[in-house]
Amino acid sequence: MTYSDGKIKALVDISTMVTSTDNFFKIKDDIIRRMLEVIFPAKACVNLFTDDYKHAHLVCSASLDFIPVYFNVNKKEGKKIPFETYPPYIHEAINEKKMVWVKDIYKDERSRDEIFLAKNEGYQSRIVFPLISNSNVIGFMTCFLIDESDKYSDSDVDFIASVASLIGLSIEITKRKKESDFIIKKLRGSLNLINKAVDELYTNFNLSTFLQLLSKQIKNITFSESAIIVMKDVNKNIYYESIHGENADLKRIVEEIHLQLKEEKKTSVNAKYFTKDDILNINEHYGIDSMLYHNLVIEGEAVGYIAVANAIKYNDEDLKILNIFASQIIFAIERYKTSEKLFEHKMMEKELELVQEKQLLIMPNNNILLPNKTKISYYFYPTANLGGDFCDIFFINEHALCIFVADVMGHSILANYFSAMIKGALKSCIDEEKSAGEILTIINHNLYEDFNSLDIYATVRLAIVDIN
Repeated sequence: MTYSDGKIKALVDISTMVTSTDNFFKIKDDIIRRMLEVIFPAKACVNLFTDDYKHAHLVCSASLDFIPVYFNVNKKEGKKIPFETYPPYIHEAINEKKMVWVKDIYKDERSRDEIFLAKNEGYQSRIVFPLISNSNVIGFMTCFLIDESDKYSDSDVDFIASVASLIGLSIEITKRKKESDFIIKKLRGSLNLINKAVDELYTNFNLSTFLQLLSKQIKNITFSESAIIVMKDVNKNIYYESIHGENADLKRIVEEIHLQLKEEKKTSVNAKYFTKDDILNINEHYGIDSMLYHNLVIEGEAVGYIAVANAIKYNDEDLKILNIFASQIIFAIERYKTSEKLFEHKMMEKELELVQEKQLLIMPNNNILLPNKTKISYYFYPTANLGGDFCDIFFINEHALCIFVADVMGHSILANYFSAMIKGALKSCIDEEKSAGEILTIINHNLYEDFNSLDIYATVRLAIVDIN
């Protein structure tokens, strides 16, 4: 095997490591070790940024001898080192997003303060490679060369640069997995909290308590300062409201938004983000810097709204969570109304027929028109009053069409309810960068315990079609 073949084999091995795990910290030392089997004699380490480039966290230093001792590096957690203490050429590499090679530590003016470390660690030259993810520098890898710099070829440098790119990819995979786990945790928390509130609703037949529980829960799960739910009982013409949090003026500004949307005849409003400027354009500030808002709609009529305000930061996942809360509130209210009528009138068959009609709400509009004028249609006819069969067809982006077909076990209100849960989970997990298999894995991971605890299962088919 030639030296060039050895580099290719090493890159294949490192690529396999990166793609076989979603945790960079499990493979970081193995990556460096494999790289140094090719680039010899040399040492290497990896630093990741924290605190907006104020500190560089030394997370991979297993091949070093003196530096970990000098900086008192904990092997498990690494060391948080002020970035301003690093040599100028490392700042140059980070600021300009380029590789920088100091070929002689003892002669280069940029490394004069580094000679003490070089003597004790035993390196002659040093190459710095920025680690880049989504066009942002997230850290850097340093390769310490033991021999004179002319012993190392351009091919060696290119090989190390390729390894640095793979390390950046591994860190990005780890970051996305962490974000995905957090999203799933928030989504699962949302569904569990909604279920507890629904149990309270059916146990005590108290709509006010139900809304109070939900407003408190959505405030906490979105890390908001305040939350509000306002809803009108169409049949009894009674308004219910629940406010949780520190901002007592939240209701005033949200009511103005609700009335403005009503005047504009905007009934169905999915979760919408309002910035401080948006709020100022509506009326006075009222101490609100950011807000999420969602209409509550029953049978085409806006009967209320749900809103949260003043989190440190809102993201797309918070919008999805608000969507879930809004849809589940409506669904629970509809079930509550059905249960209330059943309790009062003992008319099971009639009430089940009403719920069957509401089941159609989770079905998509029929005859979906594609850009090439092709229509996609479905036929739905339940075998019982209530069932768990449903589908969803929608665009993920301009060219990707999602087709989702599911069947929850049984023919009951429970099957119908879990159908809505699956649809909510799908809309929360859908991502144009994920494959159909990845999306189903996330949904399964999120809903498994809820289904398993009630001995319920569902069969699902998911397709993502490129209409081009």
